[in-house]
Amino acid sequence: MRALPWRSLGLAIAAIAVFAAPGASTWLSADRAAIGSGELWRLWTGHLVHGSVSHLGWNVSALVAL
Repeated sequence: MRALPWRSLGLAIAAIAVFAAPGASTWLSADRAAIGSGELWRLWTGHLVHGSVSHLGWNVSALVAL
């Protein structure tokens, strides 16, 4: 039996937490001007930001399924 995919589950939980936290998506989204001014974390954290509940649901379900 394979071990649980802890990294995938951790990413799914992080995406849900970012969606639930007020203002987190503004600070973490991939904004070209902000990245250009040195906010390089946005290159990675932009993948955790989702625009709607259905967008989040589809992405998290696909991540967990894969």
